[in-house]
Amino acid sequence: MSEPKHTPVTPEATGGLRIKDSSEGELSLGHARLQALDLIQAPALETLQITEKAAGTPLHLMIDGLPSLKRLDLPASDHGTVLHLAGQKPPQGLRIEGAVGQIDGDWQSVRFYMEREPSQLPWQRVRVVTPAEVDGLTPGYGLVVVVGDPEDATETLHLREGDDWLLLGMEGLAQLKVDASGRVCVQGAPELTTIQGNAASTVLDVVDAPVLNRVSGAGHNLSLRQEHPSASTLTIAGSWAEANLRCPHLEALDFPNAQALTLYYCERLKTVELPLGVPTDCYGSVPDSLLNGSRLFMDESTLRRHLTAIQDGDHSHVNGLLRALAHRYRRNEVVTGLRSLKSLCDAGVDPTSVWNARQELLARQLKRGNRKQSLELTRGELQRSEKNWAWNLPEDLAQEALLADLGIWRYCRAQCESAQHYTAVLVSQGRSVTALSALVNHALQQEADAQDQKVMADALQQTAESSMGRELSRSREGRALARRLEWLVQTDRVSAPMCKSILELLTTGLNLKTLLAVFERLLAHQPTEIRMRAIRLSQASDEWIQQAFGLGTDPQRLRSTFLQLALRPEPVSETEEAE
Repeated sequence: MSEPKHTPVTPEATGGLRIKDSSEGELSLGHARLQALDLIQAPALETLQITEKAAGTPLHLMIDGLPSLKRLDLPASDHGTVLHLAGQKPPQGLRIEGAVGQIDGDWQSVRFYMEREPSQLPWQRVRVVTPAEVDGLTPGYGLVVVVGDPEDATETLHLREGDDWLLLGMEGLAQLKVDASGRVCVQGAPELTTIQGNAASTVLDVVDAPVLNRVSGAGHNLSLRQEHPSASTLTIAGSWAEANLRCPHLEALDFPNAQALTLYYCERLKTVELPLGVPTDCYGSVPDSLLNGSRLFMDESTLRRHLTAIQDGDHSHVNGLLRALAHRYRRNEVVTGLRSLKSLCDAGVDPTSVWNARQELLARQLKRGNRKQSLELTRGELQRSEKNWAWNLPEDLAQEALLADLGIWRYCRAQCESAQHYTAVLVSQGRSVTALSALVNHALQQEADAQDQKVMADALQQTAESSMGRELSRSREGRALARRLEWLVQTDRVSAPMCKSILELLTTGLNLKTLLAVFERLLAHQPTEIRMRAIRLSQASDEWIQQAFGLGTDPQRLRSTFLQLALRPEPVSETEEAE
């Protein structure tokens, strides 16, 4: 084939070029600044050659109204051309040579979109064919777009290895055999009943195949989305590993060798046959058969619906819900998990069952594994959760999550021995500003009891004995905790030993300026303790002062300031002044 005559073009400053109403049969064009080309209404054009484009960016090519186009040659590109096809009907026999990273089409009754995986090289060839031409194709190591026709009588297709496949509008197709090991998309196949895969790495995406009821053989992932009324039963046989289903009319699913399953709003699904322990994500309603037999993940709206039922007295799905909550260990899920477990406590669910689910949740987060791995927790991993209080939480929700966790502990400890033994863990590991804040806020709740307050007191004491390095002054949460502790000292809600622990913590945790201000405010409430600490600071060595408050601190001035505070007369209260 002779090369078409080159047509000089000059793109706009932005790199765009628009050509409309061309009467040419062949075009060859390109430019070093070309980034986007719109070629519109060229009914006679059969061959288009793009010889050059801008470096470092993919070419965007719009082809609209070119019914005669048979061949399109694209320039070399690391990312591949972004190709938009439009017109009254698909161009029959179109061959595209060159790198394509993304392709979409709008041919009146047929619309599609498909892109190459980012981790893979672009397709090096795209072919648009009819079903009758499929058997005669040789492997092209690209993408084959098969466009059906209402008059086409093809009932069976065999997709061979060597290409990705996109099947559109397959009106008469009843059976599909897939040898291709890459990606296969089927969009619109109203009579398709069975699919057989023969490659373990096949990724199959099916949209609108309403009578499809069986997928067999081998494959990696099946995605099935039914937009209209469809078959009530589906069998995924053979060695298919994963499936993602959005089938609102599906009632029964048999997936005997599943490794993972995701269900999207399969509201009528009642019966699901899976191997025991398969990770299952449910968005929308959850089939009863899954509640007691799978590693189940629910979306938040589904969780709320089940929690409401339990709060209303229906405890039939408690075990399934506990199992689902025990798998919400990821950082963005665990807050909901703890909050939901606390709600189960409020609903009177068995404390031991709730505590066991809480321990599994913590063990999985400490493990930081992937929920998709079908591995049960070992005894060692469970024992680790018994000795740790170390949640990985979003910073803005940490207090909410920890207070929910402490509420679970309060509810369970009376009847669950392992929860009672967890008390020592809370004390020993509640030394961070976040954890200590939660323990203090928990102990100040109206429903708090003596054990809650003792845990707070012990944690304060242990934290005071270990230098905090001025942590209370370094964050908003630390400063809020310092204000709460200062308020406690001013009330009669703490014992003398706890008051001493709080003052020691403030002394070790606040910077010099803040500490002086706090001591001045507390002098009227705790004069003996404040004077004693001020005297002790006025006698501190240069080395200790600079180590505690920073090298820029003037030791002599600091000692003088605290000595003056210690010698200051005790402030007179308003009541005493009136008397």
